[in-house]
Amino acid sequence: MVSTEKCYATDNSPILTASRNRGEYLYRVRVYMERARFLSPQAGNTRLRVLLGFIESRTAVIDATIRHDGLLHYLSVLCSSRAPAPVFSAIMKKTAPRAIVEEVSPREFSDSLTGTAMYTGSWGVIPYALPVTMVQESRNILISLLLEYRALTAELRHIGDGMSVPSGTVQEGRNTSLKTSFLIFEKDSRILAIPEFQIERVSSGANGSSILHISKTAGQRLFIADDLLMVRDFEVLTASIGQKVEKGIYNVHFASPDYQEALCLVIPSFL
Repeated sequence: MVSTEKCYATDNSPILTASRNRGEYLYRVRVYMERARFLSPQAGNTRLRVLLGFIESRTAVIDATIRHDGLLHYLSVLCSSRAPAPVFSAIMKKTAPRAIVEEVSPREFSDSLTGTAMYTGSWGVIPYALPVTMVQESRNILISLLLEYRALTAELRHIGDGMSVPSGTVQEGRNTSLKTSFLIFEKDSRILAIPEFQIERVSSGANGSSILHISKTAGQRLFIADDLLMVRDFEVLTASIGQKVEKGIYNVHFASPDYQEALCLVIPSFL
């Protein structure tokens, strides 16, 4: 069942009129997000509300709606900007890399604002939910395989005695992204990370610890965490996996223009 939340309770038609009088472009921004299984629907909606706050700081938001159905969450934003489509799209991609930006006509924009059908009836669904879910599942499998491949090549580099092994890092300058949310936690005084989508659920363990239930597709396991620290997004394509620390755990270095992070990566299927 789809749950719909209208982010603005007031009528924003005057803001639309002012934007049109200024000759601004009108856009719809769509963001799809898959919630981790161990998080509540409220946590998924809160993430999109935070993202909406970032979008609000970069454009004039006229209306916004958040929907969720199962693990799939959806944010639809109606906004205006003086920036033409190519510039506006680049701005949005920095704020939400996987956002879908569409320029809309004033008539369509007005109909979306004034029509109650946008929030009820046939509009009370997440558009393209099934294909988006299938793409997301394929993406998760690709990320798991990529991390496993890089872990294996890292081991070969250390035992290959000089044999030629691919480094497993993406070439610079490619316009691609596999930014993924990782759960960061502590175990045995080490800081470890694991992709959120690989965790089925989290339960309480002994002495304040947490038990991570790894999903079947990632290699069904139980993993004990002494302390859960945070969730953070990392660019998987820039991940450089180094020496194996112990079975299923490898040193990893994530790098981007915004951050440099070194910690330990858990590969559940190798545990």
